Amino acid sequence: MSNSDEEVETAPSNVSVQAELENKTDVEDKEAVGTLPDITGDDVEDDETERSEVCVESLHSGDKVDVGDKMALTAAGGEMLTYNQIQAAQRMLRRQYPALQGLDDPVHGFYDVGFAKMTGKGLQIHHDGNKHWVLSAYTVGQVCLYDGLGVSMMTKPLLIQLCQSYATFSDKETDVLPVVLPEVQSYWNENDCGLFAIAWAVDIAEGQDVSTVEFDDRKMRSHLEMCFKEEKLTPFPRLTSRRKKVGPTKAHQISLVCRCEQGGRLGRMERCKACRRMFHVSCLPVSPPRDGTWACDGCVV
Repeated sequence: MSNSDEEVETAPSNVSVQAELENKTDVEDKEAVGTLPDITGDDVEDDETERSEVCVESLHSGDKVDVGDKMALTAAGGEMLTYNQIQAAQRMLRRQYPALQGLDDPVHGFYDVGFAKMTGKGLQIHHDGNKHWVLSAYTVGQVCLYDGLGVSMMTKPLLIQLCQSYATFSDKETDVLPVVLPEVQSYWNENDCGLFAIAWAVDIAEGQDVSTVEFDDRKMRSHLEMCFKEEKLTPFPRLTSRRKKVGPTKAHQISLVCRCEQGGRLGRMERCKACRRMFHVSCLPVSPPRDGTWACDGCVV
């Protein structure tokens, strides 16, 4: 495993995304981020994704989904799951598995306040800012990212969110956060990303090794619809045969610089333009730069 976070593959697309969510409500102490902070370097493509603006608003609708959400779930061809559906699923998981940490409101990853820092076993479904849902977990002594598209390159919003959630588990000697990308079932319909993220989350919460699970994708949407009606998540339908693991497990390493031991929510993070490590903006001894050129405390001249 390399000690650099630059050995990554090309992402499937650079399509700019605006996650426009309905039913605006007040969000305490959260200020929406306009253009997402530049935390990636030359190893990540810098056109549409870098300039994408994400508009996110928090919803507090319990475990319910509205008519529009149901249409997205049952539409012919299958549409991408909505924010409401992802959040409703996470709320059910949090209620059914109270010992698990994480399962934070997905929109918190796009606010300066960020995700809550985990200190033990937990799960989190992320929107990567590029029309894609993925699942992360810390359950077997390592941070894992589950993505059925098999893409090892991470977008800037996803890198930030992973650091916010899992900084506790970084290597204290090297200041590196290793993220393993287990090989899991792939899917032909990219709009199924949210379905698989929820299905993997349920199985992981149940203690299953999802790298050997083969879901029956023809039945996944109707199963989730039933779960919403019954307000309880159960393991998704699967094929009788278990998938075989092929190829090596991929990994990604995120370099960190802060040893501040902040508790709770770590807040906004940036990447130093000099040493290329990530740090908390709140740890800067001086005001943030106006020109957008970020430097950590050790590299400030």
